[in-house]
Amino acid sequence: GGGGGGGLASSITATHAARAGGSITAEHRRRLRNLIVGGDANLDLVLLMLNSEPKLAREPLGVGGSTAMHFAAGVGAGKIIVQLLARGCRADEANEVGATPWHYAEREGHLHLRKLLGGAAGAMAGAAAGSGAAARTA
Repeated sequence: GGGGGGGLASSITATHAARAGGSITAEHRRRLRNLIVGGDANLDLVLLMLNSEPKLAREPLGVGGSTAMHFAAGVGAGKIIVQLLARGCRADEANEVGATPWHYAEREGHLHLRKLLGGAAGAMAGAAAGSGAAARTA
């Protein structure tokens, strides 16, 4: 739902303003991950966080080295993926188990993201880096 988004935006802005120049914390990673998992409906809030802390776009957001791209692909958030790509994120980057964002998109049935994520080519890069467990691990 749309209610409360302003409060969250204020919280995000205040958090980033208060720590100006500080390091990225586990809390920042968790907040971004949760916003991304909410899908494209949270695009404005995701952009607010990424504009405040650009490095966060390429940081691992969870256990296993999955990045914002992995999480966005898993929920089919194409608009978020476009913004991540524009910020230099790679569609073919594998996490610690060798899974690329395309693995997660395909597993969850988001086949409309094939062209955006490189489809089979992206999956091949991940397969070369990992094992068959990649397709079963989030």
